[in-house]
This record gives sequence, C-alpha cells and structure tokens, in this order.
Amino acid sequence: MNDTVIANVHALSHEGRGIASVEGKTVFIENALAGETVLFNYQKKRKRFDEGKTLSILKPSSDRVVARCMHFEQCGGCALQHLDPHAQVLFK
Repeated sequence: MNDTVIANVHALSHEGRGIASVEGKTVFIENALAGETVLFNYQKKRKRFDEGKTLSILKPSSDRVVARCMHFEQCGGCALQHLDPHAQVLFK
C-alpha cells in the first residue's frame, strides 16, 4: 500500500480533505486543496473509496497559504489552516 500517485484534486470534502479520482475511484487526500496537483500515497483502500496523504504539492492552489500553527501538519485539529481565510468562509 505504499503506492505513490499523482492526482488532480477537484473538490474539498466536508472534512477538508481534497477529493480526486484515480482510475475512476474516489480518493480523499489529506492536506490537498481543490485545484492542486499532488503526489500522495495511499493510507487506506476501501471498496467504494480510498484515503491518502499528500507527500508533495506539485501545483499549489491559489488559495493555499502557510498555516498559522506550527503543529498544523502533526495535530490535525484545524483541517483548513492551509486554506486562505476568505476561501474558508466560501467553502463553509
């Protein structure tokens, strides 16, 4: 399950994960934003959808910002700190 894949993220889930389609299957990707191209690896493969984690951002979204909290990537408590505050309001 250590497959690394490049994906184009087309939307955000209600949890703030990027949504991509890889070979016709939906993948929810942690730390990815809509409009980005990311390199990710699979964390879980399920029957109807998969889950992954971003390894690197190949093409960032214009809405991507530097997270204000230095613990953002480890904690997981604030799922959208890497999204511009105005874009967060529009998303919510």
